[in-house]
Amino acid sequence: MNMKGVGELLRRTPVGRLGLSFKDEPYVIPLNFLYTGGKIYFHTSQSGRKIEYLMANSRVCFEVDEFLGIEEGKTPCSCSTYYRSVIATGEAKIISKFDEKREILRKLLRKYTKRPYRIDLEKEKIDRTNIIEVSIKEVTGKERLPPIRKMGL
Repeated sequence: MNMKGVGELLRRTPVGRLGLSFKDEPYVIPLNFLYTGGKIYFHTSQSGRKIEYLMANSRVCFEVDEFLGIEEGKTPCSCSTYYRSVIATGEAKIISKFDEKREILRKLLRKYTKRPYRIDLEKEKIDRTNIIEVSIKEVTGKERLPPIRKMGL
């Protein structure tokens, strides 16, 4: 998959999986996210396992995928799975500037909601929310697409 395809999949996929590690203990969590400006963003609370792991080890892995179907074969080994996937690794940090946090939360709302919310987020709610930015260091994309079939008339 080329870089354009990687970016498109990261922008349109609704759920990603964040991989964390702390003291040789792996942890993967599905979450809503935003991909913009070549970075991945998500929101979280001020405490909990995710924040504990991120504070101890800022190196993360992030994965998204799109299942496209299965083509059954005559034998079990001749079946094919069609998919797209992206795996990114990078460094996570907490965004502390109020205006940046508000803007990311606005973009997250626009991505996930269909209603035309007037996005005036309360300062105290923004202050209680962590916004995490993942600066991508390496990204790979892989895909196996179904063959294009000719349409018969």
